[in-house]
Amino acid sequence: MILVVDDSRTIRWLVSDALLAAGFDVTAACDGLEALKRISEVPRLELIVCDVNIGGVKFLQALRTTPLRARIPVVVLTTRGELDLRHEARELGVHAWVFKPFDPKLLIEAVRSAIVPRAKRSGTYPVACQPSA
Repeated sequence: MILVVDDSRTIRWLVSDALLAAGFDVTAACDGLEALKRISEVPRLELIVCDVNIGGVKFLQALRTTPLRARIPVVVLTTRGELDLRHEARELGVHAWVFKPFDPKLLIEAVRSAIVPRAKRSGTYPVACQPSA
């Protein structure tokens, strides 16, 4: 199950639709508080796709406060690209950074890459999702 967190209903729908079409099960939340509640309700959450504007680094920090939530991979989908924000998010375990407007194929690639067992991860953002500096 993948949790999609975005304050825009349209974005939640577009992301959910792309993930469903790729064969993933999806649930959604409109903000960080609802997302934290959903996380406790979903027995097997594989990944979170979220916008940093739903609480930013504070949401990512809250996500990492318990061992169960700390292991959930995160793909950020956002319009923001400040290097300091990306660096801080990366230190909190964000696997990929995908920019809006997004290409569904790149989003699915980032999601699939993030779900790969941690032992096989290279520790860098997927190239297709990383903007040039």
